[in-house]
Amino acid sequence: MGQYPEKALAVLRSVSLRIERWQREKKHWDATDLPIMSSSMPASISEEICNTTSRMGNKPEADAIFVCTKTGQTTSLISRNRPDCPIFAFTPTNSSEGV
Repeated sequence: MGQYPEKALAVLRSVSLRIERWQREKKHWDATDLPIMSSSMPASISEEICNTTSRMGNKPEADAIFVCTKTGQTTSLISRNRPDCPIFAFTPTNSSEGV
């Protein structure tokens, strides 16, 4: 990272946040265009539930999204849409992947 690792990380973070904000404001990121990633349920059902959850998380009255998951896959599907509110995942074990 060179001589200034903290400065480099700060710049990367600010650029990332600015781009994500721009994408949301301009609606360049449409959840329906995301690639299929589901395997536990038919893709159309599980992904549509996660996409709808993300859209609900973008409403001003949403404070957070709470997810009960065994593997972390549901949380991953929701988070890839970058909802505006935080996502809290609850698992039955401490070793769930992707959470």
